Amino acid sequence: MASPQPEIGWPRLCREEPRLDELAKEARRFRTTTAEDANFCRRQTWAAQFAAPVAALAGWTRQSAHGPEWLRSDEAHALARKKILRALPPCRGCNCPEAEEVVNG
Repeated sequence: MASPQPEIGWPRLCREEPRLDELAKEARRFRTTTAEDANFCRRQTWAAQFAAPVAALAGWTRQSAHGPEWLRSDEAHALARKKILRALPPCRGCNCPEAEEVVNG
């Protein structure tokens, strides 16, 4: 009988795919915007700069054959997506749904 798989978790995900942690750090850099940056759209920034790289690193569209099979899971992709979206600052000055809808949507 196969032993149950441990929970993925962010630390484990980043150990297997360190580029995800780099993307989260890059997302956090958006939090240092200045006052004249009155408008920011989390959804637009995610789509333009983070969605494709995350999909290439975690989930069923993962491009690398290296690493454990669970990196290709929906769970791995969902965790990476949620972590990186939450690293981005909230929307301001745009017409997006509430921040939690964007993160959990």
